[in-house]
Order: sequence, then structure tokens, then C-alpha cells
Amino acid sequence: ENDEKDRSDSDSDDDYDYDYGYDDTFKEEEGDEERRVWFLEELAEQKEEDHGLSSRVSVPVPDVEREGRSHVRVKNFSVIAEAFRRDPNHLLTFLAREGGLSCARAGEKGSSLRVRWRGGSFEARLSKILRRYAIAFITCRECKSARTELLRASGGHKTELLCRQCNARRFVPNLSQI
Repeated sequence: ENDEKDRSDSDSDDDYDYDYGYDDTFKEEEGDEERRVWFLEELAEQKEEDHGLSSRVSVPVPDVEREGRSHVRVKNFSVIAEAFRRDPNHLLTFLAREGGLSCARAGEKGSSLRVRWRGGSFEARLSKILRRYAIAFITCRECKSARTELLRASGGHKTELLCRQCNARRFVPNLSQI
């Protein structure tokens, strides 16, 4: 009996001093509210900057019409370039070099594209070329985001693709070498 009584007395919680630090864990430090407000404001500004920029490429279907026997007109060329967020002249150069197309801007302020094309299935050919353009000059290889921009490196000989999603960088082919 005495042994049990001695054991229970020595194991009581009163003998130990437990300090888990819970009191300090949830205590707000001075300036926490200011940091929280600053963070939320920065987040709102970033969303405003990224307004309309999605992480995916959504290309409108090319609106193609036949112009005589040997030409095709892409009426919404400027809309396609705008969807890619790239300079229309850059896209035009890619179509001419990579696609082997003889093309020129036409219409009001170059809003459409006139292409010399004989034969059928121009829409399928154009879609394939636009897909290759998106892979080479728009899509980030790291995160697959379309929130990218082309930057000229100092010296102007190399062009770099900068991803705004993950900050990855890579050099893209120079159109004069294609």
C-alpha cells in the first residue's frame, strides 16, 4: 500500500513544470496588421496588372476566305496576334519563314493577312503553324504558362522568353535563323 501511495505522489503533475509556449505562439506582434494589409494590397495590384492575362493560350479560329484562285485572306489575323500577345510582324515573319508561306498584311491597318495559297485545307496548315509558334515563342517550358513576354537581350542578337508565372527564362530561336 505504501509503495502505491509513494508512486502516485511522485507521478503527480504538480511536480513537473510544463511549458509548451502556447501563450507566445498566438500572440500578435506589433506591425502584423500592417504587414497583412500591405500583402493584400500588393496581391490586389498584381491581379490588376495580370487582368486579362491567363495562363493558357486561347487562339480564335482563323476566319479564312478565298480570294480568287491563288490567294487566301485571314480576316482576323490581328485578333490572333493579340490573343498571342505578340507583335503581328513577328508572327508574320514566323509564318513566312517556318510555314513557307508567301504572305503580307492587308486590310485596314493590317488587320488581315493575305496569303498566296493554291489547293485546299489552308485552315489545317495554318493551325499547325500557329501551334508551333505557340510552343516556340509563347509557352513556358517549365510551368506551361502562356503569361510570357519576349525580351531582347543586350546587344540585340538574342531574344529571351521570360515567364511571368514562374520567372523562368530561356532563349528562343532568332527568326532570321529559321
